[in-house]
Amino acid sequence: MLTVRPWDARDGDPGQPERVLGVPVGHLIVARPDRPGALVALADRRIALTGPIAAIGRQHALRSYLRGRAHTARDRAEREWLRQVSATLADLCAESRSSLAARDREAEPPSNAAT
Repeated sequence: MLTVRPWDARDGDPGQPERVLGVPVGHLIVARPDRPGALVALADRRIALTGPIAAIGRQHALRSYLRGRAHTARDRAEREWLRQVSATLADLCAESRSSLAARDREAEPPSNAAT
């Protein structure tokens, strides 16, 4: 599930948000260099994009949304930002999968095979 709405001035600074749609920001992942906006991890483990819009969701849902927006964005800087954020999310997904796989390997009981 993905929630998207225009950013409102009452939401604060989209470049350094403290909350997104009422959810506390856990940490900044990447800040937009050319105008106010950011990719942030929220306290509830979702990810949010801030700027002209606020988009909140799980990594895969947000990444899918960003890829679609990148294809339709008229502004070159906006397209590049959306592509950068999408690539960052892909890296985060890969890191999450690697961490889960390593944790699963550590949790496996030792084999009883004779050596």
